[in-house]
Amino acid sequence: MGIQTTSAAPEPDAPPASVGKVAQADWDAYCKWMATLPADQLAWEKMLQKHLGDYYFPVYLKQRLAGGYTLAEPDDWGFVQDDPALPRVLLIGDSISHRKLNETADAVMARHNVKVDDLYSTVADSPDKYLCSDRIHYNSEGIRRQAGEAARVIAEALQARK
Repeated sequence: MGIQTTSAAPEPDAPPASVGKVAQADWDAYCKWMATLPADQLAWEKMLQKHLGDYYFPVYLKQRLAGGYTLAEPDDWGFVQDDPALPRVLLIGDSISHRKLNETADAVMARHNVKVDDLYSTVADSPDKYLCSDRIHYNSEGIRRQAGEAARVIAEALQARK
């Protein structure tokens, strides 16, 4: 008489501490979805896990599982398919230091011939009008003003390429 053995299905991996407090069911659904991604999108998701941190990643995960951050509407943290025909634009934001590090950043960018669009200067004249009550983040008016400036500078750069 043979002995029948069974092996239990492996337990799903627990979310790493680096992604913060996320429900196991949410993590499992996210991992299942990630297993379907092509390499470039998978690399993006792993980068988000590493860099969004334990506060922002759970926010991202909930929105992602609810259908946000699609290729059609990537929003703030969604993957954007590379198009080699388009120029590359790097937008870096720092709402905390108020750009204190600007001299250093400007020197590095100048050394590498990178155009800088100082968005802080577009709102610095009226901080009460453009900052939230936390005095760190921008309110909707500040975001609109900065977005308009970024769009203007990007459009100018695109025209200059033609």
